[in-house]
Amino acid sequence: MKNLWIAFIIIAALGSFYPFDFQSAQLDGAMLRSLLQSCCTAPGRGDIVGNIILFLPFGFTGMFAIRQGTPPRLRLVYVCLIALVFGTALQVVQIYLPSRDESLQDVLWNLIGAAAGAMLALLANRYRRSSDHAVLDADIVPLVLIATWLTYRLMPFVPSIDYQLIKDSVKPLFEPVLTLGNILPDLAAWLVIGYLLRAMNPADRLDRHLPVLILVVFVLEVLIVDNKLHASDVVAACLLYTSPSPRD
Repeated sequence: MKNLWIAFIIIAALGSFYPFDFQSAQLDGAMLRSLLQSCCTAPGRGDIVGNIILFLPFGFTGMFAIRQGTPPRLRLVYVCLIALVFGTALQVVQIYLPSRDESLQDVLWNLIGAAAGAMLALLANRYRRSSDHAVLDADIVPLVLIATWLTYRLMPFVPSIDYQLIKDSVKPLFEPVLTLGNILPDLAAWLVIGYLLRAMNPADRLDRHLPVLILVVFVLEVLIVDNKLHASDVVAACLLYTSPSPRD
């Protein structure tokens, strides 16, 4: 799980540094004062949601990455402290990105996202113990494969609740280009994801949650910049349940 945590740290950094238009600048007192004053500037709703979502997996995987002999509450504190330091470092680096607005308010929402993810991890761990489910090392393989595919699909991980962005993201739905070359790759991908979910724990039938995962991915594609939801994506998802199911 530590490797997965590192992967989400990299994803959070990539999402914070997008579109990577770094410019050299000398860090001076004016820049630092501007950064400090940003703590009193309320971000937009899209920024709040984006910063929370970006750090949710950071907090979740962090709870399992820290040595399991450590008391859960102490692990929660560690994850939050690391998120605080990491989030602050990201905002300092954004000073050198003209296209991004550095803000200490973002650090707060990053921290809330990490804390929420850590709390979800505690609940998941409690459920696992109460259900007498053991985490097998083999489970990490399908989990990493699923996470890798979702990373490819949802890059650059920068959500924004903007009307024009949403309008542009769903525009391909109303201008459908439906060919086998567009539909089959998505259909095959979702069939494999369903199989991997089932492989993680056959007794739990995690693949029954595949429709929810598909819906979440579609919503995120609408909200994340440089992503679009195509008619072929929706058709492939519909065909998934008219074709042989990965659960059978």
